[in-house]
Amino acid sequence: MTRLATALVAEACRKGVEEQFFTKSSLAMMLHRSMEEGRLERNMDYLQIGGHGVR
Repeated sequence: MTRLATALVAEACRKGVEEQFFTKSSLAMMLHRSMEEGRLERNMDYLQIGGHGVR
């Protein structure tokens, strides 16, 4: 993790923000698996991917 990412995570935790962090490859793999299993839309809703982007 870069120093900037570490600082952002620390600040989010300090403020009590609930977030999830993924590497690009793990996110792509998870979404690909979701698509194969027919649950892509549900996972995208859970991750809030769409009109507002990944949070």
